[in-house]
Amino acid sequence: PPCYPPFLLLWNRTRCPPFQLFPPPPPSDTMKYLIISDDIGNPIYFDHPKGRMICLPMATSQDLLDEGFGEMFESIHVVNVKLVFHQCGYMRMLAVSDHGESEDYLSWQLHLVQHLLMMRYGPAVITNKRHTNFLKQQQHLQSLFDTTHHLSLSRQCLLVGSIERLEVSDDIRTHVVKYWVERKIKESGLANITNVVIFVGATKLLLSHSLHQQVGRIGLTKEKAPELIADDLLLLCILARAHFKPSFREVHREKLPVANYRNHSPKRQAAVEAAEAAEAAAEAAEAAAEAAEAAEAD
Repeated sequence: PPCYPPFLLLWNRTRCPPFQLFPPPPPSDTMKYLIISDDIGNPIYFDHPKGRMICLPMATSQDLLDEGFGEMFESIHVVNVKLVFHQCGYMRMLAVSDHGESEDYLSWQLHLVQHLLMMRYGPAVITNKRHTNFLKQQQHLQSLFDTTHHLSLSRQCLLVGSIERLEVSDDIRTHVVKYWVERKIKESGLANITNVVIFVGATKLLLSHSLHQQVGRIGLTKEKAPELIADDLLLLCILARAHFKPSFREVHREKLPVANYRNHSPKRQAAVEAAEAAEAAAEAAEAAAEAAEAAEAD
């Protein structure tokens, strides 16, 4: 308070660390996984080594609870591990973390994943199974989700679900719009551009500018396109970062063993064994001949 005299504060960092608003990055031995499947357990994306085997029970257990009790799993606590579920259309999502994140924050991250998929592939991606072939999109999905994971641990904008604006003067913004953005658009001849967004660094927003667009069939009237809201700017920021400077984690996905039924018939098995025996005998005869030639040479 103003009535108190000024005082001197001595702080010993080694004995009493300062308060941290945001937690430090988790150690390397912690885990954070994202698993996505369809409604019958076919994998869409996973970064867990055994994610392919997790997809089927994850989807079927949710359906059993829904049919039997009219409820579905929302979250599960296992000691220090949190499992948070989310359903959107035909997709089933699961976030697993022991970073100390709250259920609400993990649920918000799953909603963010849903909106990233919708912005990247279109709204029909969560309603139409045949809309996107995810088997051919695994590298793009990993760069997108790993970048989101990296930013959620290191950037305040994802922690608070907002966008960080770069503080510059109005003269600089006007110069960028007039002599760079509008001139480049005129030179390119692309008349369908409605918004221009410029990011600096990792997540800082330099400019979000809406352009005039033609209205009507003959295009005589022009109206300014609506401004992008903060949620859309955050999604665009993640997409831009994942495209230009993606973050990748080392993921080891185990392959399921495939049964080989070609040699299971008795006749076929006997023929295979006879062929292997003949091959072994030929190798033994060849080795004996080489030994005899070496002995004659001596």
